[in-house]
Amino acid sequence: MDLNKPLQTQLYDNIKRRILDGELDKDTLHSETKLAKELSVSRTPLRDALRYLEQDGYIIIVPSRGFRIRKLDREGLKASIEIRCAIEGYCVYRVAEQCGSEEVKALTADLEDILVKMEFCSRDTSMLEQFIDYDHAFHSRLIAYVDVKDFQTEFQKIYFMIRQTSENSLKVEGRIRATYEEHRDILGEIRAGRAVEAYQTMLHHLREPLCILESCAQV
Repeated sequence: MDLNKPLQTQLYDNIKRRILDGELDKDTLHSETKLAKELSVSRTPLRDALRYLEQDGYIIIVPSRGFRIRKLDREGLKASIEIRCAIEGYCVYRVAEQCGSEEVKALTADLEDILVKMEFCSRDTSMLEQFIDYDHAFHSRLIAYVDVKDFQTEFQKIYFMIRQTSENSLKVEGRIRATYEEHRDILGEIRAGRAVEAYQTMLHHLREPLCILESCAQV
């Protein structure tokens, strides 16, 4: 653990990493006492870390019993997509409006670099996790450019839901390539300064996983 960070923060980071790496089983009710013993910490800072993990959407605390890893469900998926549409729709509109600025030119160069890496990863299904990382980086970069602190905070809170959404929807045949191409379309609208079209393209891209997962559920 990083001794330069408060213990609560260290525990938060440690458990979050375990969740994202799949080290904590999603179908298990995890014991707070057992985890505290495993990490050699008292239950007080662990409880604080777990409370923040619940607030950020990673776990569900079961009072007096422990906690479970939060699973993707339709309600959570729909809510996270609506939040993303509100935040990212606004951000991409703002970016496209400023397409002639040096700042946006630098941004689009960064996005192009990310897309090159996404395209490379899209050729090999064993690189799905890397593809998802670059997907997340593309969207995070747009939000960071607008630089509204609350946007980044809200995006972080739904990150785990976003990750699960990507992992599920990208298993559908052809979706990895389609996702890359949708990102390419978004960047094209930004470069052309078509703010309305960039907004519409972003919303279509963000809503597509919901359509896919709902379609799969009906089969």
